[in-house]
Amino acid sequence: MVAILQLDVHKCGAMWETASHQLIRALRGKRSQRALSRRLGYRSNPVREWEAGRRFPTAAEALRVASLVGVDVHLGLRRFHPASAHLFDPANPIDDRAVARWLSALRGSLAVVELARRSQRSRFAITRWLGGETRPRLPEFLRLVDAITGRAGDLVSELVDIQVVPSLYTLHRKRRAAQELSFQEPWTEAIMRLFETQSYRALQRHQVGWLAARLGIDIATEDRCVTKMIETDLIAFEDGRLAKVASVSVDTGSNPERVLALKRHWAAVGLERIVAPRGDDLFAYNAMSLSKKDLAAVRVLLQNTYRQIRSIVAGTPTEEVAGLVQLQLINWDAPEPPRSP
Repeated sequence: MVAILQLDVHKCGAMWETASHQLIRALRGKRSQRALSRRLGYRSNPVREWEAGRRFPTAAEALRVASLVGVDVHLGLRRFHPASAHLFDPANPIDDRAVARWLSALRGSLAVVELARRSQRSRFAITRWLGGETRPRLPEFLRLVDAITGRAGDLVSELVDIQVVPSLYTLHRKRRAAQELSFQEPWTEAIMRLFETQSYRALQRHQVGWLAARLGIDIATEDRCVTKMIETDLIAFEDGRLAKVASVSVDTGSNPERVLALKRHWAAVGLERIVAPRGDDLFAYNAMSLSKKDLAAVRVLLQNTYRQIRSIVAGTPTEEVAGLVQLQLINWDAPEPPRSP
């Protein structure tokens, strides 16, 4: 899980096209456009068109460019998202089918409708890209990666020095800061959700302690989190109240140890509420014995439930309240082998 600064896609729609021609230019290095085109096997000079932003290569072709100029693309993809790196066979060139498989694995449990909302692309176009029916061009590929992970800048930085892609550099630095903050201060995500609610927006001005009272945290934690969110440009004062400048959400993708720490944090929050429940809090459990086939069915059901919850959240017409959902499924089938001391 890493922090995502979700972009206002209406304001930055051209950003991915600009980033794409800057990336191709950075990959070309000191070679001439014509020389690189020839090396790619073209008789014409498409590199000139790509860098001018008049046309764009497919994602697979852009990765082929990177590989031909000496970038270890497989290593970069492995560092970017270790869990899906096996979908690219280092022994074979990267092709459109591999890109589709990788994007699908990267998406994980993220609902297509939510992905469409984040990327401002139709569900049908996204389904075709993920299924390999059509080939995403480089700008579309970067936009899709960013909508899934919020880390397109990280992917670009695995291919070239991110500073030579100026359209992404500033955002990349801000996201790194937000990523670190999400691990250091997990309550910032809940605080962000409260800023979105009608109850907070109805306040005439920001009230110290308002957030703490609703989350059950002390005012010192509220103040520390709010201060750091302002410093990282996640929020800012508008008309006396705090408003989000960019959203922070999480993506299953990197740093398993720190992700586990976040899960422990929210599990502890749930435990505290079991001890002192409020209002319509819902807690349930079921210790069960069943066939392995039915256990797998339960797992799929919970995964689908999670996707449906995300779809409901993505399509909600108003943010009236903030809440926390947790799902757990524990298998007691066999003990784990003893760990080495």
